[in-house]
Amino acid sequence: MAGDGINDAAALKASDVGFAFARGTDLSMEAGDVVIIHGGLEKISEAMDISSLIVRKIRGNLVWAFAYNVVALPAAAMALIHPMMAEAAMTFSSIAVVLNALSIKKTAERLWERGTHMSRYEFDVEGMSCKHCQARVEKALEPLCGFVEVSLEGASAVVESERPAKELLAVLEEAGYPGTLKG
Repeated sequence: MAGDGINDAAALKASDVGFAFARGTDLSMEAGDVVIIHGGLEKISEAMDISSLIVRKIRGNLVWAFAYNVVALPAAAMALIHPMMAEAAMTFSSIAVVLNALSIKKTAERLWERGTHMSRYEFDVEGMSCKHCQARVEKALEPLCGFVEVSLEGASAVVESERPAKELLAVLEEAGYPGTLKG
């Protein structure tokens, strides 16, 4: 379940996994199991990929730990191997588990790089005269961007998005605030 409003909070809480969005209400973020900070619905599939990766790593770590406990400990207890060999096997098992867990970061980074090709754009935005205008520009751009920063004083917006600048300019125009790409 994914949601960002007050009316979504009960469903987020009742679902197996609830995805809330940071641009939503505080209640939905509290009710969700996972909060998507930047981006939109496409981030849910990335979160699911990373979740699957972590579950695989946990299972791999359990295999190493149980293999040690099933093989080395009974063999040492029955004096079939020297206790120092059992200790070495335990050390190897612990190191293997740690290295396997550390590999999550590298694999997750590859998943993120595969899924994101963000470009940074700076726009001059016409027609903003108050905080309400600034909020409308932010609200128009947020669904399409991973990062949005709108400056009322500078009459500008800085965004990071996978979408082309032309599409973002069309969204600004549709919201009533025509813009031009800087640089």
